Amino acid sequence: MAHNVLIIAQSFPPLNNIAARRFGFLTPYMEAHGWRPWVLTTEADGTLPLCLSDTQITRLGRHPQASSSNDRKRREDSARISDAARRGLAPPIDWFRRAVAVLGIRLRAVDYTCLTWSRVVRRQLAELERRLPSIDLVMGTFGPAASLWLARRLASRWGVPWVADFRDLAALRPDDRHGFSRWLDGRIESHLLRTASGITSVSPTWARILEETYRLPTKVIYNGWDRVLATPDVAQPPSAVRNLEVAQPPSAVREQPKQPSATVNIKSGQPRAAILQNDFAARPDACLDETVSPANATTPPYLYYAGRWYPERVRAASVVLAAMAGRPELHWLIRSLGPTSAEIGITAEAKALGVADRVHFRSPCDAGRVASEAHQALANLVLDDPDCRDRWSRGTLTGKFLELVAAKRPVLAVTRPDSDMAPILQSTRKGEVCSDAAAIGRFL
Repeated sequence: MAHNVLIIAQSFPPLNNIAARRFGFLTPYMEAHGWRPWVLTTEADGTLPLCLSDTQITRLGRHPQASSSNDRKRREDSARISDAARRGLAPPIDWFRRAVAVLGIRLRAVDYTCLTWSRVVRRQLAELERRLPSIDLVMGTFGPAASLWLARRLASRWGVPWVADFRDLAALRPDDRHGFSRWLDGRIESHLLRTASGITSVSPTWARILEETYRLPTKVIYNGWDRVLATPDVAQPPSAVRNLEVAQPPSAVREQPKQPSATVNIKSGQPRAAILQNDFAARPDACLDETVSPANATTPPYLYYAGRWYPERVRAASVVLAAMAGRPELHWLIRSLGPTSAEIGITAEAKALGVADRVHFRSPCDAGRVASEAHQALANLVLDDPDCRDRWSRGTLTGKFLELVAAKRPVLAVTRPDSDMAPILQSTRKGEVCSDAAAIGRFL
């Protein structure tokens, strides 16, 4: 008989972002392993298929669905909440909020959702309990912080254990906050996790950091992938997806062919991406020129990136641009989600290196086109910080990484050489980690 687990995730399908995909892709497989999932989430719009019965999902409140990096920063800032959220706060809480704002303290273990979404759930707790069976385990996923605090509160109320899932580091993540903010954040997060029974995270390095810090049993659950990306066919409905536990190689990855592409034969000693380049003339596509029909154009070899720009990804982009300077035939197609400031910076650096005419920024588009463009690329880029000076960035596995590993084209991960991506790419033979322009040149 299956046990009942309540998963608290602010983001869940049909919302289509990496946070929603994590448990949106995992929950359909849980019952086969003895856990029947029930989900507490928010109302949201989007295109991600819902693979769980509506009767197992309770939606309370509305997802903020912020779409810019400025909004992201605002969500992480515990001092900034809307006027509507401020109304009705108890005086001690409002005083604390004002003090935090005045002192410039930024917290991740306590954020604005603890004063917004958390309050919505607590006001409708009777409705939630009416819809749920007897729960055996509660699991909250960060971010936002409210998911963890709600998991702790509900587990205590029902007398059951709870597990904290970190798809991103919270208080432990080094950033530009001043020392007191990080110290206070750490004390709050330690208090939060004092009653947890265990922790899950997305990479081996992060799992080790969390386990060493909080002395709790910690396991890895990789972000899953949608196999429709591996064989793009926009007419085909999204197929099954899978999440992975660390120490257990995913069956879909184990079954991948030993070549990075099913369309080529690899000869010993040849660079993987160079082998694929000879295949481009036979595969017409108009990815670099959206005004031309794909049936009437042939695309030069291009690297592909679709996503948002963060500072660490901009630094990785500099490495790619430097490699392009020595490869005059190579183009870079980018489906950019902003911010504009990052795009301007990348364009300026490309001009300085003389490669601006081969860097093609394009507006966001539907998932089908992204899958098609990724399928036609010389290699799909995964970008993260090449800097090795901090420990935590070693464990960054970007949300789409395993989706791209499951795809046909090779993965070029531009990041630090000891990244947790490296052993996965080595074992699957689907790409390489490169940390400088010379390494990219050898890969290509």
